[in-house]
Amino acid sequence: MESGLQELKFSRYNQKVELSGKLFLYNALTGGYASVDEEYRDNFDKCDFKKLDSMKELAELPNAIINQLMEGGFIIPKNFDEFNVIKSMHYRGRFGANKALTMTLIPTMNCNFRCPYCYEKDKKYPVKK
Repeated sequence: MESGLQELKFSRYNQKVELSGKLFLYNALTGGYASVDEEYRDNFDKCDFKKLDSMKELAELPNAIINQLMEGGFIIPKNFDEFNVIKSMHYRGRFGANKALTMTLIPTMNCNFRCPYCYEKDKKYPVKK
């Protein structure tokens, strides 16, 4: 599988989580979730997801596991642009034909709403701002 891995990279949205001695993988973009079998734990412990194209730790894994990692979005083709996918999802939700109301609030540091839960609530900004 080494030759096939040369065309792949790690997703930048991968996370490793250890709970109760077990290792889990999570991909925040796809929602992919995986429990790592103990026999392959060393391979994943050595994986540095920050080095997106460092796939050598996965070279010894069976093809079935590589395929599952691809299905979950943990490893992706090198030419796949995840940020463009996120932008597309954003624009589709914002300008798509769905009938749901979508609102984006981005108050500035000069917000004068004074919401009770906000750190800006006690500021005395003039009403004109």
